[in-house]
Amino acid sequence: MIKHAIALVLLSTPVAAQNNVTGTVEHFYYTYTESAPETKRVCEIVEVPIYKEVKRGASGADVFGGLLIGGILGKALTGDDKGAAAGAVIGGIASAENNKTKQVITGYRNVRECFDDVRMVDYEKKAYDYSEITFNLGGNTYTLPFSK
Repeated sequence: MIKHAIALVLLSTPVAAQNNVTGTVEHFYYTYTESAPETKRVCEIVEVPIYKEVKRGASGADVFGGLLIGGILGKALTGDDKGAAAGAVIGGIASAENNKTKQVITGYRNVRECFDDVRMVDYEKKAYDYSEITFNLGGNTYTLPFSK
């Protein structure tokens, strides 16, 4: 504030007619970086599998394997032939049930999927810092800083 008063006093002081006061004002700025989120909608085509349930009968080998394993387990758990027979029947049925249907991919279809992609983007900004007035008075050059 004092510098402003000095500048005003110097500029308002009467000057001899042969002396002209000339000066320039220069403004100074600084640059800073500011980050801000930027959302962009992104869409792409993706292949999605098409499934189909396929009926499939149990093969003889599947049923035989179930019978064999069931019979062995039945005999081991009960210790007699009736347990082995029951285990064989249950193993055969389980094997046949397990192989009833199967899901298989029969093809693909194109589907458009979209999502929001959010990224931080840096922006350079310019802001006012201060100003300087430079003037000549009586053969001397003076520079005074000030703020707008």
